[in-house]
Amino acid sequence: MRTFRRLSILILFLVAFLLFSSCAQKGPIVLPSSQGSSSTTDSPLASKEIRLLKNSSGSLLKEGVSSSDYFFTSSNPLIVSVTGEGLLYALEIGEAEILVQSVHTGSVVGACKVLVLDPAQAGTDSGDSPTPSEDPGSFVETSNNGSGGDSPSVPTDVPPVRIIPVEGLELIGPTDQFVGKSYRYTYRPYPENANEKCIFESDNPEVCQIDQSGLALAKASGSTVIRIRTEDRRILHEFPVEIHNYVKGLTILQAPTLLYTGETVELLARILPEGTVNKGVYWVNDSENKAVLSLSPDGLSCKVTALASTGTGYASVTLISADFPDSLSYTIWFRIVDKE
Repeated sequence: MRTFRRLSILILFLVAFLLFSSCAQKGPIVLPSSQGSSSTTDSPLASKEIRLLKNSSGSLLKEGVSSSDYFFTSSNPLIVSVTGEGLLYALEIGEAEILVQSVHTGSVVGACKVLVLDPAQAGTDSGDSPTPSEDPGSFVETSNNGSGGDSPSVPTDVPPVRIIPVEGLELIGPTDQFVGKSYRYTYRPYPENANEKCIFESDNPEVCQIDQSGLALAKASGSTVIRIRTEDRRILHEFPVEIHNYVKGLTILQAPTLLYTGETVELLARILPEGTVNKGVYWVNDSENKAVLSLSPDGLSCKVTALASTGTGYASVTLISADFPDSLSYTIWFRIVDKE
């Protein structure tokens, strides 16, 4: 009996030892992390930045996202156009921002920067071509022939870029410029979704030159015609533009120092420099007693009639530039005496 009891104790001790060893090997219980613990986003965009080669196309939305819930707007449809299905078409080298809005609330749910690269500079046939990052949020490169790789962002059945022809053009910008200044011209195509390429032109680039962004530089006084047109000159809109020199100085020719009552003289204005196109001026009676004379202005000339004596004082006439009425003027003073 005593032997059986000892044997039972030994067996219990052995079982306890095995259980303790098993727990020590397994360590504490660790619950698996939930799948939702990784960072996710509700944005429907495949990427916040997409790079496309010119004349290529790509997908704006994530795979499986329905385009029927959103509508899309390109900040520059002449560079990147976007369809109602969220397909991007790279038309010209440059960049544009695509806004994605909910058709239900109208709120902006995402924005994507699209860079259009020059295929020649991108080196698509060499190892210099930019390659997609392993992080799908960085950028997506696409090609127009489906041979650029296995990226799922490159649709292989995308139709060719559809050019919407221009039916009308409206040029917007100033008709008067001043030498040395820059001016911005824009245009409005009709219909508004037309994406046909248009060209800015100046008939006299020596006087005013304009680049294809619509930035004009006034180089010399004179005149030219600024124009926006389609490449085939089928549609155009133009208007004349005058380029003026700034007025830098004023003077009055044949200014008297003494007038007799009843006498009339003609004053002549001289505008400097001589090539200034805009020669608008104002003639002002600045006499302390304005009743001593009268003015009859006629452009750059003005007739002054002495009406009464100034006594020991003076009469004055001021010539003011219409271009700079607050800062550019010329004044003459003279006495008026009675005829004996």
